[in-house]
Amino acid sequence: HGNWYSDEILAIFILKLVATAATFGSGAVGGVFTPTLFVGAALGMLFGRGILFAFPGLHAEPGMYAIVGMGSFIAATTGAPLMSILMGFELTLDYTIAPLLMVNCVVAYYCSSIFEKQFIYGESLERKGAAFFNRQLAKANIAELIRRDPVTLPQNAPFAEIEKSFLQHQFRNLYVVGENREFLGAVSMLDLKKYLDQPELTENMVATDVMKADFPRISPAQGMADALEQFSKVNAERLPVVDSLISRRLIGSISKTDIMLHLARKARSESA
Repeated sequence: HGNWYSDEILAIFILKLVATAATFGSGAVGGVFTPTLFVGAALGMLFGRGILFAFPGLHAEPGMYAIVGMGSFIAATTGAPLMSILMGFELTLDYTIAPLLMVNCVVAYYCSSIFEKQFIYGESLERKGAAFFNRQLAKANIAELIRRDPVTLPQNAPFAEIEKSFLQHQFRNLYVVGENREFLGAVSMLDLKKYLDQPELTENMVATDVMKADFPRISPAQGMADALEQFSKVNAERLPVVDSLISRRLIGSISKTDIMLHLARKARSESA
């Protein structure tokens, strides 16, 4: 808004660009989203005025170029062209600008990804320790975090025994084992609740009738990254650990909390 001279916009553009680069590069407190909006809008405005100066007959507002420049810069720095297109359209509510905005945002995104594989927020996360976290997950093994002798249920355990085990141990999931401690699945406390008021159904029910045979499991040969991936598939604090994914003999369990504490200790030892 307002009648800014081009030399004023250029001066503020340069100062803002230098200040943002210095702030972000030094790791000081300061964001990059709003400065990117301003830098893109300023450059777009200057470009628009240059076009109108070169071609006076064009009927285009410099403000339109500012919006397109702003969206293009956001798409290039954040790697989110769709967000940039929607944001630019919401600011103007002008359908005529949409095609130009879409083309420029997509082109800016692909040009940026050619020269730099990592966008600005990915670099910020890496500085804050995401790279360390990923390295630890890649090289860490779960063997040292296994808790031996987990609570189990025999495959033919009656419903009353399952109820009793849940009351005694306060776990959300109990593991069902067959011969030679082969892991067959897990019984969830939530799945059990729907049968509590139906004694006629539970009279002849055993563990294999209510267990989840596809419950995630992990082996000691796998890493913590694999364990966290399995945790993402189920709402559970613990996962069963089997000697191998083929024989599936239950040897223990691993806790999500133990993994987080292990990574926290590693981070402290690295920074010390």
